[in-house]
Amino acid sequence: MTSSARPTPLTIAGLDPTGGAGLEADIKVFLAHGLSGAALATALTVQDTRGVLRIAPVALPLFRRRMECLLADLRVAGVKTGLLPSRGHVRAVAELLAGSPRLFLVVDPVLAPSRGAPFLERAGRRELLARLFPLAGLVTPNLPEAVALLGQSTASIRRHPERATAALRSAGARAVLLKGGHGAGRVARDLLDDGGSLREFSLPRLRGRAGSVHGTGCALSAALLANVLLGRDLAGAVERAKGFVHDAMRGARAVGAGRRQLEFMTAPR
Repeated sequence: MTSSARPTPLTIAGLDPTGGAGLEADIKVFLAHGLSGAALATALTVQDTRGVLRIAPVALPLFRRRMECLLADLRVAGVKTGLLPSRGHVRAVAELLAGSPRLFLVVDPVLAPSRGAPFLERAGRRELLARLFPLAGLVTPNLPEAVALLGQSTASIRRHPERATAALRSAGARAVLLKGGHGAGRVARDLLDDGGSLREFSLPRLRGRAGSVHGTGCALSAALLANVLLGRDLAGAVERAKGFVHDAMRGARAVGAGRRQLEFMTAPR
């Protein structure tokens, strides 16, 4: 594939000044897959490797205008969303993407940081389900996000993950990947529900320093989009993206006093 023929992914997410998550991480993941991506910031964050202290959303009129400008000019083939800091930002993304049904959309429902205050209020979560999920080719919640979106208990979702994925798909998403990073046991299991079948993807759970890393959800959703745009089917994209993040976790390095940062330049499998 020539450089001019390569698809352009767009990430819509928050800015992470540590470079370990958000827009910065997504662009690094795209590059590791040989893709040159575009980026649209939804918020500035005050954070370090120990957690998020504050977020400052980009003003909605400016955010909307910047997105209109990008979509009108670039040949964007796919989009992934991360941090959307308000109901208004969710609605703006949904309205602008509704006119581009051929774009493959990965929704990473980032509702709160691993450490810090929630990003998206309850009304914003309802908007996410009602307006953005129906446009999504894939939604990638972790266990706490599934709990928050569905209003179910952690224990219930752990007992019946297939019911959780079906409930999330009923909001309109074509497929749901329920991530297993917050599970227990020696193996991390992700469950892919595409409406026609259920498929489990498993890798050994990394513990200790290799398991205490920042930005795994961002990296996974970006890698998923990259693999879909490179022509892989959804199951193949999940398998390769999960392997990519697993390898990036194994190579994670300390850059500050808190959690380690993924080694984004790990060669994709």
